[in-house]
Amino acid sequence: MSFLSVSSTRPGTNQVRLFILLFSVVIIGNIVPTIHSFTVLSSSQTKLCPFKPLHMLPPPEDCDSEDECEINWGDDDDEDKESEGETQSEVTDQINENTEDEENIGLSPEKIAEMIEVSFVNACMQLASGHIDVLKLFIVASKAGYESGITIPNLLDKVRECPVQSANRPLMKEEDELRALWVQLVYLTLGTVRHSSDDLTCVNTVDESLSNKYDCLVKGVVQCIEKETAKGKEPLINTLTDVSKSVGKEVDFSELETLARKDLVQNAIIDQSAKLIGLTMKVLEEEKFCFESGGQGTPPRPSIPGAYSD
Repeated sequence: MSFLSVSSTRPGTNQVRLFILLFSVVIIGNIVPTIHSFTVLSSSQTKLCPFKPLHMLPPPEDCDSEDECEINWGDDDDEDKESEGETQSEVTDQINENTEDEENIGLSPEKIAEMIEVSFVNACMQLASGHIDVLKLFIVASKAGYESGITIPNLLDKVRECPVQSANRPLMKEEDELRALWVQLVYLTLGTVRHSSDDLTCVNTVDESLSNKYDCLVKGVVQCIEKETAKGKEPLINTLTDVSKSVGKEVDFSELETLARKDLVQNAIIDQSAKLIGLTMKVLEEEKFCFESGGQGTPPRPSIPGAYSD
């Protein structure tokens, strides 16, 4: 039934409802314009302005001076806009400062040590199955220590003091020595190619006996990679033999070769060390491709002979 429908039981209802409807229209038609705007009278002109709170109404007519009586509805709005602009500017400046602070925060020695600790155990486990991804992460972590100029004794101490134990136990002496060897080989490789560091003298903190033993291997691998790259070939370094075949008599490997023949464990360590040095050079190459070449040229590829036509 509609609002104005005829009722058979109450004959005067339609007239009453119509009167109420018309009365409502008249009242609403007069109230709504009043709510939306006020007519403000001044001595010189009449202004139609939006609704203002009571404290912003015009001053009384008996004000002392013409300046006091002058009405300017825009002043407060301008001040509010200026205040909002200043607040927004302050927030923007604070965000920029926080962003700069975050960008300036580098890896602490403790974080670098933790990365070395976590990646070492997993790298050893992956090497057994022929994978090298985590070993490259270990190299990157050690490289971060070199780039920060952290000395070898300081870095290795922090690694041993790291509360994280990826092996769920303290490392055995042989395992700890192998980890220390790998970190120092990364330092020696980076020092040989004069990679940038906050303190280049940190490479001088490598154990002297270890440096004398593996210096020929580091130089041999670097020369091998440079030669193969100049020929347009992908260097393949897995053993000491791969390096000695490439560089020939330019580097003397006699001591390492003799040691490798006498001790199978040392033979495995030397071959792994040659692989580690080669991967360190690979990490530098990939880093250079990402940050300096702008993504131009052929992207880095895994060393799989015959897998690529070019």
